[in-house]
Amino acid sequence: MTSFVTNAQAAVEELKMFLQADSLQGIMSKLGNLYMALVLRPMHPDFEHVRDQILTGQEVPTIENLVTRLLRVPSSKNSSNAVEIQTSAMVANSGYRSGQGGCGNRGGRGGRGGRPQCTNCKKMGHT
Repeated sequence: MTSFVTNAQAAVEELKMFLQADSLQGIMSKLGNLYMALVLRPMHPDFEHVRDQILTGQEVPTIENLVTRLLRVPSSKNSSNAVEIQTSAMVANSGYRSGQGGCGNRGGRGGRGGRPQCTNCKKMGHT
């Protein structure tokens, strides 16, 4: 744990130095690069070629451009992180059944509707 905390502190100090003594536009540009790195770092190894292509380009893409480019990359059906989503079960419940209770949109239970109700099978306890 000590080495983790030491490394974390070093990373924070490096980030502070990275952003120090710049104009607002310079800081925003550097933050854009940081955001891009945070998006690219955890990518699945199947898409390593995409990450390499982006990082070796002539100019650093904006985060919007990066997201657009990543969404255009075809995904393999055999990819281990591919997730199929059943859209009919994605419909959000409203009112008391979604756990909002009588507290408006603050998310309080208000003594009612503690368990979600499935929109597909209408059973309580899952969605």
